[in-house]
Amino acid sequence: MTYPAPTKQASSGYLLCTYADPTSGANLVMVITSAPGTTPSVLQAVAQSQATAQHVTASSVSGLGDAAYSMTLDDAATNSLHVATSIVLAVKGSVSYDVTAEASLTQVEAVVRLLLG
Repeated sequence: MTYPAPTKQASSGYLLCTYADPTSGANLVMVITSAPGTTPSVLQAVAQSQATAQHVTASSVSGLGDAAYSMTLDDAATNSLHVATSIVLAVKGSVSYDVTAEASLTQVEAVVRLLLG
């Protein structure tokens, strides 16, 4: 999947990058925020809450930051590429990462791995 240059919104402690190409249907959103005090248990609660709201299950992802959780939505039939939306939430130190894309979970996890260095 090839993504275009992002549109960016930024403020102190917050960065949102949206990569969207209406021609190909490529869509990826990254939200990176300063989140002091976000513990693995807080991230787990947030992931579980988001998953419950979407009627899916959040799963722990080992090897990503201090903690990470992933989920795949049941929306492939309504997406332009007919690929389900995958979400990975991670925390490393005092930074929170939320990456969402109409892509496989493996691909979204790879993006998070790149962000975490």
